[in-house]
Amino acid sequence: MSTVAAQPLVLRPQRNQDLTTFLAALWPDLGEHHLLLWRLPSKRSEWVQELTSDIIAKIEQWAEDEDVYAGCGLRNANLGPTRRGERADIVAIPGLWIDADYSGTSGDHKKPNLPRTEADARKLLEEMGLPPSAIVHSGHGLQAWWLFREPWVFEDDADRDKAERLTKAWCDTFRAKAQARGWDADQVGDLARVMRLPGTWNRKGAPVQTKLLNLTEARYNPDDFDGYLSSAAPCDRPTLSHSWTFELRADAQPPAEKFLLLCEIDMKFRMSWAHQRTDLQDQSASSYDLSLASRAYAAGWSAQEIVNLLIAHRRKHGADLKLNHSWANGTKHYYSNTLLAAATEKGHAEKELGKYVEAPSSLPASVESVKDSGSSPHQYPCTDAGNAEHFASKYGDMVRYDHRRGRWLLWRAHRWCPDLDEEIRRLSKLSSRDRFKSVAACEDLKERERIAKWAIQSESRSKLDAMLTLAKAETPIADAGDNWDQDPFLLGVPNGVVDLRTGVLRPGRQTDRITMSTGVSFDPTAACPRWERFVLEVFGDDELTGFVRRAIGYSLTGHTDE
Repeated sequence: MSTVAAQPLVLRPQRNQDLTTFLAALWPDLGEHHLLLWRLPSKRSEWVQELTSDIIAKIEQWAEDEDVYAGCGLRNANLGPTRRGERADIVAIPGLWIDADYSGTSGDHKKPNLPRTEADARKLLEEMGLPPSAIVHSGHGLQAWWLFREPWVFEDDADRDKAERLTKAWCDTFRAKAQARGWDADQVGDLARVMRLPGTWNRKGAPVQTKLLNLTEARYNPDDFDGYLSSAAPCDRPTLSHSWTFELRADAQPPAEKFLLLCEIDMKFRMSWAHQRTDLQDQSASSYDLSLASRAYAAGWSAQEIVNLLIAHRRKHGADLKLNHSWANGTKHYYSNTLLAAATEKGHAEKELGKYVEAPSSLPASVESVKDSGSSPHQYPCTDAGNAEHFASKYGDMVRYDHRRGRWLLWRAHRWCPDLDEEIRRLSKLSSRDRFKSVAACEDLKERERIAKWAIQSESRSKLDAMLTLAKAETPIADAGDNWDQDPFLLGVPNGVVDLRTGVLRPGRQTDRITMSTGVSFDPTAACPRWERFVLEVFGDDELTGFVRRAIGYSLTGHTDE
């Protein structure tokens, strides 16, 4: 890893101090590289090599009429006014980033299952364990940055690959923590990503100004994040290669049984096929292609099956079949690009599959040791006990029932948290829907119908109640209630666990059996000048103030020995 010289950037005072301060923190020096500034709806790119007052003034001018974004990574060249660049063009990144949207009350976010409030989004960011260097309010969410001590400049392709594995793993860790609460979050870790700039405007719905909420001195090395990464991806969805292999035929047809089944169980898939989606602002054939491809991908269809579906769909509605269509550079075929969009975050909004079908495996991966039971949901009996067994196999690594205290506990980032908002019931619904989507893996048609009928019945209140009642006795969910919060030298904090014997912060472990936490994150570099002055004013000499400090520190432990 090589670095760009971090020389101080001096900018003349500007009206938009948020914008100036933020860009100076991200890129103290651009070196010989190019920063992308990108605008919507014009989709125009501007490339800069120096952050001057004139550039800041230009951004302010653009922001009067358009949404303005900056590339998360520097590019190796000026790519012109119509290109944003791809992964291979990225040569440096300033840190890691996350996009934490929340639903709020405005209704501007169409994506389901987002955190409800800004406070919910902030709580998720706290659970990442390392405090962000900067947080930008994007208008309808929070964009958090963890800046490196020095920008990471890639030496070769292997270095670039390593960087993207880290950026995506950090986003996946955040998504896993969101999914553990029944929420969703975008994977935004691709190196070519653009993010909103503070001090501009978000025009999705009513215009809202973006703001720099805070900028701290926290800086990190890339390996500082290793101990905080989730050990599993948030969705154990089937992996389709991005080197798609398929044939194009004008008379292509989707797989009959899979098509009829998905039409039966997924209303939005059926309505997309018929062009009857009133919730889609873009009513073009390409928009419906993405909807169909995303939902078929989430149901486990192969690349060839999805392409056949899209050709049949376009033929049905008299659209160009695009059998010879490619981008200007000849490298991206229309169907390959649609498959890629369906398999990544661009098709994410379509992967919430309506009432009965969820994206494959909603198993939360915030747990450090998520295990695969090896059993398919349709292998469990169609009984209340079978539903409980399936629930335990799916969520047993993140759920406990404390029989002594009569409470559900959920693993969230660093500790076991009492379920205060009935998240356990949301998980029970996901478990039932997981059984429903497993129907596609059953080859026997009568058995498939039997399981599908039972899975739908399992969403009734009585069945959900029965599932949770019986799950209380399932291993490993059942817990006698002993030994919670028993280690007197472990202190739970929002960003991990502090070992009071060493003063070192580490990620929480399930085996710590911690349920309690302070309300303030641990920061070993934090200063408290007013408190220190108070102690000196009240107690005076160094010997007595030293005793007071030790006594207060001693009170953090669970020991009462003299």
